[in-house]
Amino acid sequence: MNYNKIETIQKGGDGVATVKDVAKKAGVSVGTVSRYLNGAEIKEQNRIKIEEAISKLDFKLNPIARYLKTNRTHTIGVIIPTLSDIYATTIVRNLEKTLYDYGYNIIACDSWGSRELEMEKVQLLADRMVDGLILYPCNEDISYLKAINSRNIPVVIVDSAVNNYRCDQVLTDNSNAIYEAVRWLVNNNHKRIGIISASEELFTSRERVKGYYRALEDYRIEVDQELVKTLGYNVESGYQSMIQFLQMENPPTAVIASNYYTTIGTMKAIYDLNIAVPEQISIIGFDNLGLTGIIRPALTIIVQPMEEIGKEAAELLVRRIRGDYEGFPAVLRLKTELILRNSTAQI
Repeated sequence: MNYNKIETIQKGGDGVATVKDVAKKAGVSVGTVSRYLNGAEIKEQNRIKIEEAISKLDFKLNPIARYLKTNRTHTIGVIIPTLSDIYATTIVRNLEKTLYDYGYNIIACDSWGSRELEMEKVQLLADRMVDGLILYPCNEDISYLKAINSRNIPVVIVDSAVNNYRCDQVLTDNSNAIYEAVRWLVNNNHKRIGIISASEELFTSRERVKGYYRALEDYRIEVDQELVKTLGYNVESGYQSMIQFLQMENPPTAVIASNYYTTIGTMKAIYDLNIAVPEQISIIGFDNLGLTGIIRPALTIIVQPMEEIGKEAAELLVRRIRGDYEGFPAVLRLKTELILRNSTAQI
């Protein structure tokens, strides 16, 4: 195999670095350099030597030539419902960091919350010959992926469980996240606990409300449906839900806002009505992002492991690309953390 011709870009003139030059400079074999360039695991000491040699020689890969040799583009397709969502883009940021460390770049696409556009973007990425897909789906029906089965493209789902396509999934333990929050409130003498969530059509919302009901049942607290608001996962829904709670004849003593945007809306309603927190009502928010860090009093919050979600999804996909299908399909449910601050208090 002539590594020199298929894995370098000729810039013109003599003296252009080749794989053979990198191997000589690093003091390793041409095969070892090739394995490194193609993403295979090599000894750490050899990796360091090769990277130093590549830097000193200004060696450049020819991606087209590498694809012809390996049938790999070292590119991963990522699709999320909206690039304006801070939670989704934070996960993508951690995905990209981990994948880059493994020698992969990403193409990120916005499906605009449309299943039809999501399907189009999947086909587009498959046609671009991505090595794998990481999908944050609009809903749980991803059966359309069967159309690309012949491409043998590994798929990892994040955030939403799916049940009609065999693939790996990396999820937050949504149900236990809310369960633990309700448990803390009950143990601190709260009995009227409100929750702000979204439609049951959304997997995350359904799971979080399920955790709420399960906790009330375990602690023998009767469910009051007026304390369950499912208007949507946005700021306005959080705001309106909180206003409705505060206008009740017998309002809740504590409220859990079950995503980042409803948390912001909840606190906006609190400020507009000059409600004292936690003296008049205890508040638990969701996701340690953006504005939640400057809310006062400091907000008790449920934190999703966004860095871990991105890292686990990326590493799982790389394993599948490399042919390791042990434990397939894997479903990882990552635990959240309840961080107690000043917005909650014992009655």
